[in-house]
Amino acid sequence: MILGEWSEAEDWYCRAARTAGKRFGDLCSTRRNVRLLLTHLDGDREPIEHCFIIPAVVAFVGHMVDQPGRENPRFPAQLEAGVREALRQHLVEMKAGFGYVSVACGSDILFAEGMLDLGAEVQVVLPYEKARFIRDSVDIIPGSKWAERCEAVINWAAGVTIASDHVLTPGGVQYEYSNLLLHGVALARARQLGTPMLGLAVWDGQPGDGRGGTASSVKRWRESGVPVEVVRIDEMLRSSYGLDVKTRAAEELSAKPQADNAEICSVLFADAVGFSKLSEEEVPLFVTHFLGLVGELADRSPHPPLVRNTWGDGLYFVFGYARDAGRFALELCERVAAMNWKEKGLRDLNLRVGLHVGPVYECIDPVTKSRNYIGTHVSRAARIEPITPPGSVYASQAFAAVAAVEQVKEFTCDYVGRIGMAKNYGAFPTYVVRRQTASDPSKT
Repeated sequence: MILGEWSEAEDWYCRAARTAGKRFGDLCSTRRNVRLLLTHLDGDREPIEHCFIIPAVVAFVGHMVDQPGRENPRFPAQLEAGVREALRQHLVEMKAGFGYVSVACGSDILFAEGMLDLGAEVQVVLPYEKARFIRDSVDIIPGSKWAERCEAVINWAAGVTIASDHVLTPGGVQYEYSNLLLHGVALARARQLGTPMLGLAVWDGQPGDGRGGTASSVKRWRESGVPVEVVRIDEMLRSSYGLDVKTRAAEELSAKPQADNAEICSVLFADAVGFSKLSEEEVPLFVTHFLGLVGELADRSPHPPLVRNTWGDGLYFVFGYARDAGRFALELCERVAAMNWKEKGLRDLNLRVGLHVGPVYECIDPVTKSRNYIGTHVSRAARIEPITPPGSVYASQAFAAVAAVEQVKEFTCDYVGRIGMAKNYGAFPTYVVRRQTASDPSKT
């Protein structure tokens, strides 16, 4: 290619790609290098691009199979074969290579089995720990083998992500968060591989009866520009049994009581590096200049926090969106790094920041009499900050996923690795948050 022998270069690249097979990470790296060379050589991409076809990433949601005695059929067990075949046809047409799915009984498991039958990769996202999830959403049909099939899918899956360590108060926010995470990690994988993310659903076309259902995921995908294919199970029900899915009025759905008092928020913990070395005389200066800087930034920020608090040198903020939390964290780090602390009468100070997104409970703190957010996801955010290098912003996989769903352009979340959290909290996928740089020609 460097010699301008384009047709021969195309032949060799196509041979290399065939040899690579399903080593899609290697294919993606080679394609990136090809694009860099072609940009420099002002060459035509099209003849060589076709050598590096990477299959699509497909996110899936769908209805569970009906439990015995359901008053209005939606997915009776008799439709299983038809749904399986419809899913297989869609997967072939979509050129699916990577699937992201939960594994509730019914269409979730049928999708995962279909992906595995095609030799594709499956990634499982569960709302909470496996045993409880199987008890709640899989092993609920007497005499069925859904639990065994679920276990088989999980054993064959390339990876399993647990959205929350604990079951939250009953309500849809748990499933909304899990589906949001599923959307985000699928989108991040598609961007990493430079291939499309597509949505696929088994859906009756009706409004959802709460947060976190199939309808809400389809709506979010469409609003964010994700192409969505739908297996209309209501049409299958009509053609097979002559039954119509009972239309549920929007007023009826909105009148249903909501059990949730939790919201999906972005949590920021930060720590002033160097505070422990300050003398007693420097502490008032720290309050005036360091905490004063933080307070001034929070006051004038176009993306202000919902809650702010301090504990000595520790900072705690809650934001409604990942974009707001990430922008605030980066600006705060930049301001602290740029300050001449010696001029303020202080020794050098720095900052480290940890970010996470998850369902948290809003309350009026009985002690402080002010609004606060609490929950296990606040604790998860707190465990990220201590392992963050000074001057950096680290984030959880959930934060990176939600930032992807929000289509954040101001910063990137780059994978660091599975990092052990503070206080023996376990090792989790961790990302470094950085300002977005100029466009890389290898990624376009």
